[in-house]
Amino acid sequence: MNRWGAALRTRPVAFTLLLAACVLTYQIWIGWGANNKLQASGLLGRSTPSPVEITLTVDPEQFHMVILQEAGRLIRVEKRQAFLKDVPPDMLRSLARRYWISRISAWIPES
Repeated sequence: MNRWGAALRTRPVAFTLLLAACVLTYQIWIGWGANNKLQASGLLGRSTPSPVEITLTVDPEQFHMVILQEAGRLIRVEKRQAFLKDVPPDMLRSLARRYWISRISAWIPES
């Protein structure tokens, strides 16, 4: 036990534990935020692919477009809003975890 106590007091071990605690806290925070986004949109608990409207906090760049295209069929983008069809529930949760997505809502396509 004495050896473990001495190891915990070294800088590398203390820093590693602090870093791990920060990463864990961040993961919990983005998971909580994702649940809130999906619950506010009424999409939490869906089991079928859904059409969604996604509002970004920044103007979309190629990086964002690639991630959106991987999530579902990207129909169109208007300023900071993207419209996707056929987004599976697991990809919807993955999108909701992104910090640059401020809102997700159900979307009813015109045709």
